[in-house]
Amino acid sequence: MSKSDSNPLNIDVISIQSQVVYGMVGNNAVVPVLQAHGLNVCIVPTVYLSNSPLYNSLHGGVIPEDWFTGYLQAIEDRGVLNKCRSILLGYLGSSAQADILSTWLAKVQQQHPHITIQIDPVLGDIDCGFYVDQSLNQAYREKLRYLAHGMTPNHFELECLCGEKLQSLEQTIAGARSLLSEQTQWIITTSAAPETWQEGQMQILIVQKDGYEVQSHAYYKTSAQGTGDTFASTLAAQMLKGKSLSEATRLASEQVVRTILRTNAEDSNELQLIATLQQ
Repeated sequence: MSKSDSNPLNIDVISIQSQVVYGMVGNNAVVPVLQAHGLNVCIVPTVYLSNSPLYNSLHGGVIPEDWFTGYLQAIEDRGVLNKCRSILLGYLGSSAQADILSTWLAKVQQQHPHITIQIDPVLGDIDCGFYVDQSLNQAYREKLRYLAHGMTPNHFELECLCGEKLQSLEQTIAGARSLLSEQTQWIITTSAAPETWQEGQMQILIVQKDGYEVQSHAYYKTSAQGTGDTFASTLAAQMLKGKSLSEATRLASEQVVRTILRTNAEDSNELQLIATLQQ
């Protein structure tokens, strides 16, 4: 017996990210955060891996293109987009996925303009360089960024998107502002302008068309991955609850700091996210 599509589950957020069997990165971090805020999530994996690539064994790989296209088509077929409020885009497995998403998101934007598109352009970080195929940088620069209402790059990723080194805060502000467009209303750069940080602090830069804001919070080092995923998903959840961009950023930063402190206290290689969300 086939099921009717006439009574779809009301989905708040579509999360298009990496997924792992073991660990707290990608969808494994994003989904618990969103659900903790009472949001229903539709989960689309871009890769399915045994764990993050930092471990000494790794299994799995990129979701086949026909599967990935089918997942997106099924979202349409089930009527999810009619009431969905936000799409979160994170780690991509290939430039082919970026091409598929560029076409799909443009259609979503045209047919469902009420949906907010938030992109975390996952490319790499200052301490390790690129950890994805560098062709994805071109896909973000030339296609995907024009479809985002907002983006959450770290400083390394902002430099990649701008195509130049950004050393001072003024250069970082100008770089973020260069990515704004008719569609893209804001850029939040985590770990912004690290050469300008005060002792024991790190900066987050919020750039909009009408100005910018710099927020600072305590810096705690951790080997665990997934802090960017935690930040982006908390930001989205808070904005869906009606918080301003500035307040949502502050609350997202606080969530990340609490999670890192709990993770370090447990001496864990993986974020102690669930325990932190339950505090």
